[in-house]
Amino acid sequence: SAQRAFCRDGWSLAPGITLRLARTLRVHRSRFAVDVLRERVLDEDADASRVEESCAENPRCLALWRQPAGVAVQALSPCAARFIDALLDQQTIESALQQAQLDQEPENVAAILQREVLQAGFAQLSRTPLHGEPA
Repeated sequence: SAQRAFCRDGWSLAPGITLRLARTLRVHRSRFAVDVLRERVLDEDADASRVEESCAENPRCLALWRQPAGVAVQALSPCAARFIDALLDQQTIESALQQAQLDQEPENVAAILQREVLQAGFAQLSRTPLHGEPA
C-alpha cells in the first residue's frame, strides 16, 4: 500500500505534525547534468547525446525514490539535500535544519524546504489530533 512506502517513524515538525520520508529515498550528487540527460532520453530527444557534460563547481543534487511506475527523480538544492541527508542519517530535525542553513540565510531555508521537501512526492506529512482535539 502507499502507506508502507513511507517510513513508519518520522520527525515531529510541530505538535501533532509528523514528516515521513519514502523508505527508498536516496540523495545522489553528480558533477554532470544527469537529470537533464535522463529527461532527454525519456523524451527520445535525438540530441540527448549532446548534453553538455559541464563539471559544475557545485554538484547537482537529486532525490531518487521508488514509485509504482519506476524511479522518481527530483532536483534538489544543496540546502535541501543536506537536510534530507541528515534525516536519512537519523539525526534530529533540529540538527537537519542546522545542516540546511550552512550556506543559506535562515529566513530562506523555510521556503526552500517547503518547496523542495515538504511538497515533494517522497515526503508525507501527517497530522495527529492533539490531546482534547476531536479525531
